[in-house]
Amino acid sequence: RYKEELMKIRNIKIIQYNLYALKKNWWAVFPILKAKIMLKDILEKFSLIHANSLWSAIIVSKFIKNKPIICWVHSFVNIKRKGKRVIFKFFKKPMLANIDKFIVVSKKLRQNLIELGIKENKILLIYNGIKINNCKEGVSGILKNNSDQFRIGIVARIHPGKGQHLLIQAISILNRKEPNKFKVFIIGEEFKTEMEDLNFTEHLKKLVKKEGLSGNVHFLSFKEDIFSILQELDIVVLPSKEESFGLSLLEAMSCKKPVIASNVGGIPELVKDNFNGFLLKTFEAKELAERIYLLYKDKALYKRLANNAYEYAKKFSIEKHIKELRRVYDSYLK
Repeated sequence: RYKEELMKIRNIKIIQYNLYALKKNWWAVFPILKAKIMLKDILEKFSLIHANSLWSAIIVSKFIKNKPIICWVHSFVNIKRKGKRVIFKFFKKPMLANIDKFIVVSKKLRQNLIELGIKENKILLIYNGIKINNCKEGVSGILKNNSDQFRIGIVARIHPGKGQHLLIQAISILNRKEPNKFKVFIIGEEFKTEMEDLNFTEHLKKLVKKEGLSGNVHFLSFKEDIFSILQELDIVVLPSKEESFGLSLLEAMSCKKPVIASNVGGIPELVKDNFNGFLLKTFEAKELAERIYLLYKDKALYKRLANNAYEYAKKFSIEKHIKELRRVYDSYLK
């Protein structure tokens, strides 16, 4: 999303290759061989390799031995199942020894890598960065809302782990309490792994119909200019089961929006309970509904959390992010 900002780094040419695409076609059983054929000659021309996932770092490290490799880790590595543990221990972990530096986006993610056996001195924390002051004053008209309604957004991939169903259930509770006072915007695209065959979007739409919320809940595709939507919302929620960072929360905070999110993963590093938002203690719709209603009714509380959210978001500027990333690059390019 912020590629154009990274491209402004002076004297560094950035070219993007999607190694993940190699994994998805019919000869994915030979991804390392295919990557070697396609990319070895290309990558040898560069001074530094920046892999955007553990998987792509493993591919690159298999055949690039004389270049510094930096691996950006932005999601948890889950090896709870025995099969995954075996694969990681005997196949992936030895390859990771060739990685020079792992950049993580939260303290919780750093702990995850340490538990996997990666040396702590190889791990560096660099928080994600965002553009501050990206929300404009006034209303863009994209959502075409009734201004009397309290507008709640969730910006995330549509998946059971992101908690969109909990938000719908919470609004059902609130709608019985104060009919037609709340409007929800579910913003995102369907997310499926290769092992899943589900249509969660349809499940959510059926839930909306069942709860009689067709006029209260709206589905929007993800938009590149997410700030034009955020500026029209009142709050943003993210009741996830797992979250390595929570970029959508940070973007909302930069628009002076209080946030409500699960107390999981890297979220507590962004959201301070009762300071710039609320951290949920449970994964229950009842608690989420209570927190939404509190912000709806208490205008002074809303204003305090909104102002604090904006000030706290300034700590995560894209300029600071690029400066820290440049420092890492420079340390290997001298």
